[in-house]
Amino acid sequence: MKVQSASEFSEQKIHEYSVYSLYYTSDDVLLKMDNISSYISTYKDYLEIHNPDILKLISRFILLDVSFQYIDYDKANKDLLKGVYENSLYQINADNLQLMLTKVLGISSKQDIKHKNYTLIEKQLR
Repeated sequence: MKVQSASEFSEQKIHEYSVYSLYYTSDDVLLKMDNISSYISTYKDYLEIHNPDILKLISRFILLDVSFQYIDYDKANKDLLKGVYENSLYQINADNLQLMLTKVLGISSKQDIKHKNYTLIEKQLR
């Protein structure tokens, strides 16, 4: 039996393994896994999970202090994305702000997004 090195796994297999780790690994072991938080935070397609256990994944993202740098809206599971938004599990950057304002909050005015983004977010929080 041949043991594969990490470089031999496809990106899809690594993603699948990390999702299974979130579902089935104990908290203490998960916290000891090198780079899992960084991997999740930087993989823009990470929210492409079919039939996710949203509460479990969100709780694990919080445990690992995940903060998504970029999110591919078209591929993301929309319910999981909503959980990420509601728990502020994303970095504040231009791409994520525009994504959250247009896709999650439904704001379409490019002028408002460009000049009033803080005000728009503040209104949604009231």
